Amino acid sequence: MHIGIDTGSGDETGAWVYKEEWKYYGIFVWTNSKRYWDDMYICISYYNKPNRSNLITKQEHQKLDCLIEETTAGCPYGWEYLRENIRNWGPSITKEIVNMEVVNYIIERFNMILNEIEEKKIKMP
Repeated sequence: MHIGIDTGSGDETGAWVYKEEWKYYGIFVWTNSKRYWDDMYICISYYNKPNRSNLITKQEHQKLDCLIEETTAGCPYGWEYLRENIRNWGPSITKEIVNMEVVNYIIERFNMILNEIEEKKIKMP
């Protein structure tokens, strides 16, 4: 597994893990609000932007059962917010961060996603 971290200048930010053979997609923990780090969510999305040459946008995607929310253009396998008590990152969740609750929850969710991908033999583009 490899890790990526967004350091761009836009409003969105987060980190992702991916397997070398996936080529374009990763499992993300993400926010659309880098300023406030709120509404953190998990999804599978692309870390290399889709374009006509890599055919990602033309591939059919199957929603994963382990992700609660329906698919979107940016999250074609589904997505979900982090658990309510750790969904918004800031001083109010310092205890949960220090006690590894946040990390352990994210690892648990990532493992559920990986297990479903393997069980269903889903080919990541």
